[in-house]
Amino acid sequence: MHIALIAHDAKKDLMVTLARDFAPFLSRCHVMATGTTGSRLIAEAGIEVERLLSGPLGGDLQIGARLAEGLVD
Repeated sequence: MHIALIAHDAKKDLMVTLARDFAPFLSRCHVMATGTTGSRLIAEAGIEVERLLSGPLGGDLQIGARLAEGLVD
């Protein structure tokens, strides 16, 4: 399963908490995230994440393109 995670700055702490809670599931998935969110997920939740660009640099658009191509479940 291919999962994309994006969090606004004010919600990054909650995203890390969610990733910790679901780490066993997420560890069986291909997880992609925007740059800063991805860095925090790797460091704080201990999951493997494909980091794309930071949101302001186009990471959200990269994920959107993958969605449009059917590459995100």
